[in-house]
Amino acid sequence: MYHVGCANGRFKRFAGQALPNYDPDKRSYIRERIAEHQTSTNQSTQFAAFYGAEIAATVGYPSLGLSAYAR
Repeated sequence: MYHVGCANGRFKRFAGQALPNYDPDKRSYIRERIAEHQTSTNQSTQFAAFYGAEIAATVGYPSLGLSAYAR
């Protein structure tokens, strides 16, 4: 998932979109939550980690408690 997230960040920058800027505590929380699921091959888990809780819920996937585009 890490590599996909990095690619998405590059795509967003190329498209002129601003990337989230989280404080160090929030980044640490995000890293911990994603690390718990990093080896998952479950599509709903990957989707929730990549796009965040709110977007995952809109398509019926469970939340991991992450902000949108948390990577």
